[in-house]
Amino acid sequence: MKSASQLHESMSKTTVRLLAVFLCSSASTLAYRMFQNNIPSGDRVRHPCYNDDDDDDELNEQWQGVGHTSSFGGTSLNVFGRRFAAEGYMWTKALCEEDSDGDGRSNGVELNDPLCTWPLNVNFSPVVLATHPGYKDPVERFPYNASDETTLDCARLRAAARPCGIVQRSDVRHFDVQLPRRLAVSWKRETTYTCYNVRVPADRKFHVVAWGPILDNIDVVHHVSLYGCSWSVAESDPYECPMTPLKCTRLIAAWTFAMGNETFCQLSGFNAAYPFGAGVFEWAVLRVHWRNRFRLSDQFDASGLRIYYTPNVRPWDLGTLVVGQRVLKIPPRQSEVTVSGKCRLVDCMSSFLNGNSIHVFLAVNHMHVHGREIETVVYRGSDTKRLSPIVIARDSSFNYEDPNFHGLFTQPVTVYPGDSIEVTCRYSSIDQDKTIHYGESLTEEEMCYSYLSYYPRRSAHQGSTVCASYGSFDHCDYIHLYEADLNRYSDACEPWSFVSELIDTVLLSCFDAVPSIYCSKHCTALWDAVYENECMACGTASRRAIEDHFRQNAMYQTLVQMRLRCASKSYNVSCPETSSSSARTSSAVGSLLILGYLFTYSVL
Repeated sequence: MKSASQLHESMSKTTVRLLAVFLCSSASTLAYRMFQNNIPSGDRVRHPCYNDDDDDDELNEQWQGVGHTSSFGGTSLNVFGRRFAAEGYMWTKALCEEDSDGDGRSNGVELNDPLCTWPLNVNFSPVVLATHPGYKDPVERFPYNASDETTLDCARLRAAARPCGIVQRSDVRHFDVQLPRRLAVSWKRETTYTCYNVRVPADRKFHVVAWGPILDNIDVVHHVSLYGCSWSVAESDPYECPMTPLKCTRLIAAWTFAMGNETFCQLSGFNAAYPFGAGVFEWAVLRVHWRNRFRLSDQFDASGLRIYYTPNVRPWDLGTLVVGQRVLKIPPRQSEVTVSGKCRLVDCMSSFLNGNSIHVFLAVNHMHVHGREIETVVYRGSDTKRLSPIVIARDSSFNYEDPNFHGLFTQPVTVYPGDSIEVTCRYSSIDQDKTIHYGESLTEEEMCYSYLSYYPRRSAHQGSTVCASYGSFDHCDYIHLYEADLNRYSDACEPWSFVSELIDTVLLSCFDAVPSIYCSKHCTALWDAVYENECMACGTASRRAIEDHFRQNAMYQTLVQMRLRCASKSYNVSCPETSSSSARTSSAVGSLLILGYLFTYSVL
């Protein structure tokens, strides 16, 4: 039986896994050099907001991701990028002669190939930077217009490009964490996670005020993150690791490709920050995600992060709350499917608030490619009819490649004990032939979450928290499943081993399958084995506890009806203290117990 501390650690690992999934999903197309090499001057395109008289060195840079809306690449495609993709990522005569951005110059003229002879022109060696084929240039002639995607808001870009002033302060220090040497990136699979255990400064408590990437090979590094460890971990060489670093669940900093190569310091002037050091943790794990999209065999990388921190800690520590739905079933050929999940800040979540409120100041909604709309709202505990939702984050036209960061810095939303937070996701499966389920694949599976940054994080609460629905279960129903202390009974049953052993053999092959498979000889035999286990023996406290726990649950009632369709000898099991109906009920109860643990063992 898991202890309370083990339970909280499991839930914390679940949250970090979800955060990791979000980071994986935030940028799907990279500024690969092979794409730069497929157009003339692809690695020599000038940033349109820069001119020779500009003293801002941060803007004296090239636009590396020529086909992307971000100069570093990794975000959605701009008008030139879409045309380049339509031409099969090749420099064609049609693409060369076209004026994609409408500034009066063809793409060929802008990229130093006015006669459209590249790459046959062996003498092609331009000495000047090319102008951008996706944005009107010069910007003085074509001022920013929000309705024209080929114009740039240079004032905003200049402000974002300026160095973080806080990193120059005398009280701000920094340390670098990166892979100790260039490591070979696997070509056998697209995605690899490599971890490296490091000590962090711990002579006192510190707060992180900014961070930036240390980029070695931008062709493969997809995101880099640093997590604090709840326990000490041994020093070691870099090692391949799961998506969630074991024992290390406390987010310190994270960088994704779409963030570019700038230092992230948006929280530097805020009154809350991520903590580390004495009394918090002394060890951390650097996790580098490599995405070798084209399975190249000659890739190496030694990327990492630079962490800026201060001993002058802010008044509060930051925390992360994840709300949403952990079970998705989206039928094919549907123009709109709505799914929701909620977190009630009562019952099992009371200790999270500890009788106090929290303040949500940043929200990021997350779905995958089938997502169309998503919103996150708060309902006051007194609003029993749900008439007055407080909108935290709404994306009426969701684009998974460009997640919106909904900042509430000036007016954070206060959430009180008894309130609830609900996330509603709308999908379109009109072009799909199969049912879409929850999962991490961007193209085949979906998610429905909102990531909420809040303060203050209570000292009794470690890491991040997930408070999401599991089908018709709300979060606390799910937690109570763990809190059923079956080991307090003197049965020979070992329920945790019993459940974990049956997950792969029963649920993955039988649950939620088409009726012909669900009622197959194979599956009914597996379900018979469930009731031959001593955990489900008649007269045992473990069986009574399982039945009592799920007897009134809506999901349980659904499973009862599903199981009644199949003929299985387990339906004929009749205990002296129960009726035949109860025996049938117990079949669904047992299946639901296993289902409850499926999320834990498959997602953690």
